[in-house]
Amino acid sequence: MSLTKVPLNAITAKKIGTTANTTSGANVVLLANVAPGSDLVSNQVGLLKGNFVDFVSGGAGTHAQGSVSSYISGGHGNGTYSNDTILKFPFSAGGSTSDVAELYDGMTSAAGASSREHGYLAGGSSPGDSNIIQKFPFSSDSPGSDVGELIQARYVITGTESESHGYAMGGQAPYQSIIEKFPFSSDSSSTDVGELINTPSPYAYGMSDGAGAASSTHGYYAGGFSPAPPGTAEGISKFPFSSDTPSTLVGSMVTGNIGGSAESGANSETHGYSYVYGDIHKWSFVSDSDASMIMENAPHHPASQIGMTCTSSTTNGYASGARQAPVYVDSINIWPFASETNSTDFGELSVERGMASGAQI
Repeated sequence: MSLTKVPLNAITAKKIGTTANTTSGANVVLLANVAPGSDLVSNQVGLLKGNFVDFVSGGAGTHAQGSVSSYISGGHGNGTYSNDTILKFPFSAGGSTSDVAELYDGMTSAAGASSREHGYLAGGSSPGDSNIIQKFPFSSDSPGSDVGELIQARYVITGTESESHGYAMGGQAPYQSIIEKFPFSSDSSSTDVGELINTPSPYAYGMSDGAGAASSTHGYYAGGFSPAPPGTAEGISKFPFSSDTPSTLVGSMVTGNIGGSAESGANSETHGYSYVYGDIHKWSFVSDSDASMIMENAPHHPASQIGMTCTSSTTNGYASGARQAPVYVDSINIWPFASETNSTDFGELSVERGMASGAQI
């Protein structure tokens, strides 16, 4: 299990050993007596004093699940083409979101991603197609900033993340099959790492509106829309984080139940999820297999709603906002990863919106 250096406000120590010089055990928190900014090396593990650098488990190797808060940024709204507000809500309790800051540029249909320190939006529409990569900090309620550019300006892009990079997949207009990545370690523009492939069309047609997810080793793109007949893209494809290579087709969505438009993705540690038209599909990260339907015609997100924004905690998926023609809605709904049950009402966005970008810490 890897250790990752994180800010002090990102962890909470619930128990600590009380026996002097204790260095192991289930109820012991190990602190490193090293200077701030230094790396943890052998023979520096101890309890007690010092300027501490705080370490926690690296978990699944991505930031696609959070334990503190969810962020909903940008998106269409009632009377507004593109919002610039950044909303957040805690995973620990329902209720309304709080407005914490503004984006560098109001954007809708952008790719969302999360590092341990920042939320990211890549591309989108404002209303012209954008190539801007912007980020905002989790540690303070501060505005977003422009940190780089995508290779190709586009919107309805699908996002995901590895431990070190954010990814922007597909999008339009015109339809794109490109997978781009940008680093979390520096404010830099993206690079082309490969092409998407999906069904029934070959990747040359490009795709948009798909659901994104991440295992510890791969990024996933599921469903979405293609200009090739019959329009909806039925495949689940994945690409490795370890090398810049095209995606491969590993499974299919539940044929006949895919919406093909404005899908949103979430993930547990073992499965990816797609939420669209009131249906939730899930597929395994452990094996390359087809998706299964775990919820159909969710009572809180009817089939008439599209463009929800999904985020993930370690135990639940969340679907926020949506478009229910001709207006946008403010609902936040939750479903558990541990059981295949319907979503339930969790809270409300302070601003109605759809097609927003999600992040979590």
